[in-house]
Amino acid sequence: MNRAIYSIPKNEYKNRLDMMAELLDVGSVICKPTRQLSLGERMKCEFIMAMLHDPKIVFLDEPTIGLDVIAKDRIRDFIREMNSQGKTFILTTHDLGDIEHLAKRVVMINHGSIVFDDSLDALRSYMGARKLVTLSTHAPLPDLGLPGVAVKTRQSDFHAELELDISLTGLNQFIEYVNKSSSIKDISVQDPPIDEVIKNLYQK
Repeated sequence: MNRAIYSIPKNEYKNRLDMMAELLDVGSVICKPTRQLSLGERMKCEFIMAMLHDPKIVFLDEPTIGLDVIAKDRIRDFIREMNSQGKTFILTTHDLGDIEHLAKRVVMINHGSIVFDDSLDALRSYMGARKLVTLSTHAPLPDLGLPGVAVKTRQSDFHAELELDISLTGLNQFIEYVNKSSSIKDISVQDPPIDEVIKNLYQK
């Protein structure tokens, strides 16, 4: 029906359908009645139907809502592949995983006003040069009252989670300081979660 509506030549239709069915792994279900499809299968088939006529811009509203982890990954991989082929996707979503995995440009709206419009990297840097550090040591931890160090939780004398502003105390400097007296057993360094960045921006 959609092939007829959009006057898609039969060979183009078949090639696109086969390519997208393989990408989304729905070759075995596209002939099943809709009522027999799971939510994830139905969403994938709707994606294929929306892309059959080769649109240049695609608007998506909460494209992964209600999907399991595997179905989300398939949908996100599909969007990335289509984007690499020159398709522009505009997503409205509250799923921060969609933002982290897909967005090149982020526009945040609060009460009808744009409060942020830039790249995902710029959104992350909004909170400054901060890192989240999880630290385990062989000996009791030293005093962590360094500039730019804020202890979030301290489970024991040997384990702590903290926030490090690397513009005030460099990561290498911090590691060297802890290692001198406590001997690091394990360390994890991460950027602040995107939800924390967004919450901070909205609160301001």
